[in-house]
Amino acid sequence: MEANLFEMADLEQIISDYLIAEDTDYAIMINGDWGCGKTYYVKDTLFKIIEKIKSSVIDSSKKTKRGHNTEYKLYEPVYISLYGLVNVEHIGSKILTALFPILQSKVALVLKTGIKRLLSEDEQKAIESFVGIAKNKVLFFDDLERISPNLNIQEVLGALNAYTEHQRLKVVVICNDRKVPDEYMEFKEKTVRFSYNYQSSISDVYNNIVSKIKSEPYRQFLLENENTVLQILKTANYTNLRTLRFVLDIFQKLYEQTVESKFEFQTQILERLFFFTTIYSVEYKDGKSKKDLDSLVNAVNYRPSNLSSLLSDGQKKQEKEIKQPEYYKLFAEKYENIRFQFHYYPDVADYIWGGYLNADKFKETIINTNAEIKKGTETEEGQIIKKLKNWALIADDEFNPLIDGILDRVRKSKFDLYAYPTIYAELTQFEFLQIENFKITPEITKSFKTAIDNSKPMHKYNSAFKEKVPMRNDSKEKYHEIYDYAVQANDEIGRAENNKKIDIFIEMISKNQDTTLQNYMSDINNRHIFKEVDANNVFAKLILANGKTIKAFVSGIYAIYPEYNKSSLSNEERAFFVTMNDIINNYLSSLQTRSIKVSFLIYLNGKINEILQ
Repeated sequence: MEANLFEMADLEQIISDYLIAEDTDYAIMINGDWGCGKTYYVKDTLFKIIEKIKSSVIDSSKKTKRGHNTEYKLYEPVYISLYGLVNVEHIGSKILTALFPILQSKVALVLKTGIKRLLSEDEQKAIESFVGIAKNKVLFFDDLERISPNLNIQEVLGALNAYTEHQRLKVVVICNDRKVPDEYMEFKEKTVRFSYNYQSSISDVYNNIVSKIKSEPYRQFLLENENTVLQILKTANYTNLRTLRFVLDIFQKLYEQTVESKFEFQTQILERLFFFTTIYSVEYKDGKSKKDLDSLVNAVNYRPSNLSSLLSDGQKKQEKEIKQPEYYKLFAEKYENIRFQFHYYPDVADYIWGGYLNADKFKETIINTNAEIKKGTETEEGQIIKKLKNWALIADDEFNPLIDGILDRVRKSKFDLYAYPTIYAELTQFEFLQIENFKITPEITKSFKTAIDNSKPMHKYNSAFKEKVPMRNDSKEKYHEIYDYAVQANDEIGRAENNKKIDIFIEMISKNQDTTLQNYMSDINNRHIFKEVDANNVFAKLILANGKTIKAFVSGIYAIYPEYNKSSLSNEERAFFVTMNDIINNYLSSLQTRSIKVSFLIYLNGKINEILQ
């Protein structure tokens, strides 16, 4: 008998009725998709209910003064996973180790190797004589669909049936019946009388998981932002609750580092990061490739440059059959109703994908996000761009004044570098849709380039600049002209900033500013200097410096590259140290006499060799 979806209270009543019924000769099943939370529900909730239900077994330890048994034993759930089961004869051993966990490691080794002498004589006798199970035990067999593909499922069901039909035990099977072999259905009815489809309440599971988090501030944040998770999972039609636990676990580190920084717009920063972590994790756990996920940088500011958003579903389907859109466009369409909350964070994406969070990059992300939120909430410029992005909501008679005002501010270079490609992208939309017959003239394009040039002195280089401005692969060529111009401006500023930092670093060595040099190199945030500085130039200045300066430099290398950091060496850093190693070796071999300060070069060379190993 196949049941419809039940409320949790209904399912709990069904289990209770099954246990109370006497002399049953059948099992019942809890069925559900992988990751839907059925095993978690069984262990966390159902077991507690079962442990309060009396069985028909009399508890001989409870007696009256006259010696009569007066109490019944409570049911005791026993969880057995059939994952990887290769032989039905091993089911009894699995039950035994579930009943007596102390035997678990040894029995598992015997099952794997077949060597019984690994067990003591008493342990072997316990296994060999094990035939009966107390009637107050409720056997929960999980992962039926995960048995070895070489094992006949009919044999497994037959073995489970022996516990229900012959020993009259209560048996509950937990599985995803859509993943079991086809022949399963032919033999299911003999063992399983009722099958109940489990569908969890995501909200209940979310609150259950959150309630067990020890950190009170983090727990409170998650409770306040529950709707973010529910909104994303509902939009994605995604029910794998293992991903939910993954999100809550991985976000805690982001939460703690953000709170520790104590920025002005901390709450808004956390909300943005939580939204991104959740939506990215859902797509990642759904099997999307790294290449596809990396393309999500384009989804932030993606605006269709055609009328696809106005087409009927039938027309859209026909378009997709002709040419499958890129993943980030499908993502934008999938989350259309909520993607206004989507902001892309490459360092967080890398953390979700690979498990490593670059603390320096993440701090930069928080700083930039705080500044972005501040600009959007406090400045006239931020309000104008916000209104422009939501142009579909403005009244017809407001359109021309809005565009005229924006173009006037562009001509006066009133925006920052980020704003110009963002504004221009929207203008290409208006031109394509022919709203109010708007056209981008050569004069308008020129004014944007002039404004970009004028914004350079006030702009600070941002390595994530491309992620913060629109990138439209399907847009008109004129947009890419402005996009490329703005990206080149940011890169130019970055090169200038790096060159200035390198000049300052070299100057510290040249002028024997040993204390300043050591303080600079002791700051892990300045480690990047060895990705860009020239080894020949550094050595040329070092060899002319005094001993205290060379010693400060060597101490700085030890501070930036402690032993545990060697594995994170970048290609650029490695190239620097390989060159420096060769230069020092050649220099030392050319000396007939070594001065005191040369000894510091020997220590430096030793550390470089350690770094390169």
